[in-house]
Amino acid sequence: MKFHILEDKQMRDIGFTDHVKTKWYFIKSIQPNITFNLTIHKKSLKGEIDVLDERYLQPYDYQYYMKACTREELEFPYVTNDKVQEIMANFIEQGIITEYEMGSYI
Repeated sequence: MKFHILEDKQMRDIGFTDHVKTKWYFIKSIQPNITFNLTIHKKSLKGEIDVLDERYLQPYDYQYYMKACTREELEFPYVTNDKVQEIMANFIEQGIITEYEMGSYI
């Protein structure tokens, strides 16, 4: 997966902030207490994606739960995955993310 930066105004219009001047940061709530977080370092273009459980202040590995349970048994991780994939599709369409195969492990 590769990360790309657009013009400053475009990044802000999408929802990124650069309060830390060396990074672009995006956060979106996708479920109660679950957030999608993307950080892109401006110089290196290295990026980090985190899906966080804000209640416990740790990563939420929804993809693990999808392997362990069916949607009928535990719907929450599947809904989380649907929303993450929607965000990823938007970033791909906007040119911020390339070389990501939809549905791949994040």
